[in-house]
Order: sequence, then C-alpha cells, then structure tokens
Amino acid sequence: MKKFFSKLFKIPGVRLPGIHLKAPDWKTPNLFLRLPRVGSFQMNIRVPSIRGLKIVGGVYKVGTLGIVMAAIVGGFAIGTSVVFTRAEPHFPEPGVYSVAAVPLDNTLKVGDRWEFDEYITPEDREIKSNTLLINMSGARAGNIAISGIDIGAAWSSSTDAIKIIGATGKVLECQKVIFDNVTATQITIAASQFYKFNLINNTVSGMSVGGTLSSTPTDIVVQSERNVVKLPAVSNGTFDKIEINTATASSQCKTLSISDVHAFGGGISISNLHSGEMTIQNSRFGKDGDIDTTFELTVGADVLYSQGTFTGNVEGPVVVK
Repeated sequence: MKKFFSKLFKIPGVRLPGIHLKAPDWKTPNLFLRLPRVGSFQMNIRVPSIRGLKIVGGVYKVGTLGIVMAAIVGGFAIGTSVVFTRAEPHFPEPGVYSVAAVPLDNTLKVGDRWEFDEYITPEDREIKSNTLLINMSGARAGNIAISGIDIGAAWSSSTDAIKIIGATGKVLECQKVIFDNVTATQITIAASQFYKFNLINNTVSGMSVGGTLSSTPTDIVVQSERNVVKLPAVSNGTFDKIEINTATASSQCKTLSISDVHAFGGGISISNLHSGEMTIQNSRFGKDGDIDTTFELTVGADVLYSQGTFTGNVEGPVVVK
C-alpha cells in the first residue's frame, strides 16, 4: 500500500515524509449533523467516536479523507433523491394534486403524497394511499378524461369509488360531462344543475329520478383554452378511489369524461356540479339486485335541468361484484 501511494503521488526532486501507522490513546469526537427539513422528512447523521488507528502522513490523510467525504456526499445524495422521489408523485399516480397551483397554460405534472394522522385506521390509510385527489378549487382547466381503468377497494369503510364534490356556492362548471360504459354499485346525483340532462340505455337495479324541470340552469360554454391548466388523461393505473374536489372555490373545465371505468366496493357520488350537458349512457349500476327496495341510480329533487332525455333505461337484477 505504501509503495502504491508513493508511486501515485511521486514528484521528481521531492522526498515525501515517512508514512507509518501507530495506535495512540486517542479517539475522534462524536459528530451529530442535523440536515435541513424536506417536507415532513428530516435526515440526521450521527458519527460515533472511533478509538484506534491514527493516520499519519500526508498521502494517507489525503486519500482517506477523500474516500470518507465521497462516501458521505454519495450517501446524502442517494438519500435525498429517494426522499424527493417519494415526496412528488407524478400525475396520475395516487396523491393530492392542486390544479389551481399550476401556472396558467401549463400542464399538471406533480403533486403531494398523502399525510396521515396517528389515529387513522389501517383501512383508511390503505384507501387514502391509493386515492387520486384532483383539487380543482379555483382552477380553470381544459379536458379531464378518465378512461379504461379499474377502481375500487374491498374495505367496509369504502363508500365512493368516484366522487365529484363541491359546496354551496362553490361548484364545478363544465361545458359537457359524460359517463359512458361505466360499472359501479350505484350512482347518486344531488345539488346540481344541467341545461341538458340525458339518461340513455342504462341497466340499473332500481332507479329514482326525481330531478326538477327548471329555467335556472344555464347552457355553460367553455370554448377558449387560453389560460387553462392542462390535465393529462388518466388512462392507466389502479386506484381505490378518485375524487374531484372544488369545495373551496368554483372551478371550470371544458369536458369531463369518464368512460370504460369499472368500479367495485363503492359507488359514484356527484354534487355541486353544473354543466351545459350531462349524459349518463350505456352503463350498469347495481348493489343487491332488488329493483323494489333500493335505488342504485338516484337523482335528487335538488337537481335542476331545463331539458331531459330519458330513453332505453332498464331496471334489472344487477349486482356489481
């Protein structure tokens, strides 16, 4: 080893000092490094005191110090890269995505991981960990397209596989909303307004369509895509739940389409949705197969529509498993 370092660092005309090892009664100090916090994560590095060999001589000091520093820097880089990857799910991976936080005329790309309190049940933790939450509150988006995916959770606490929710005076406004070839245990619509409301060619284990004809709904048009946030299509992946939330401020989108989506263990819940045209077609909803005692397609009396087309719908003993 001594010959190797002597040859490596040999300088003509310069004689290097002698290099030797000895074992003194000496130890390194304890080291504790607290690194900056990244989100909810903080890495601390503790280097214990080491008693033993003392390195003497310039060449060995340089070589050893370089190896130690490279190991520390490399370890920190790997550790933080793992943390950053975990902290930023890429759409449409399960996570929380704030559409309003994306600069106008840009594309939604990254979000945040779910955070859990210490009292959450294992079931709820599992469901949240696999939930895609699109927080629209205050955003103006282009098209929202969800297609060709399977969704659902085999937990007793799972109630909604797909949820579109707002609040009083805070609604999601879309030019067009369409559910096509969707399977779920049930679908419930409340506190919404549609200029045109179409229920076409659905098979349901019990229907209760109690919407109210009204001149209040408006024919919403969202043609310009200037200053909109673009959302990539959700066409792959598996989820326990998908939620579109606009509970803190009204939001807009051009078209919201959910097609070829099959859910189990939960239904579809829609509220505070306003649309120029709302269509549910070619879909199947059923929970217990009893068309007399329960309703798997329910439209509340607080759903207002100006024009309605209800054709080709059939009640049958549908049970979605």
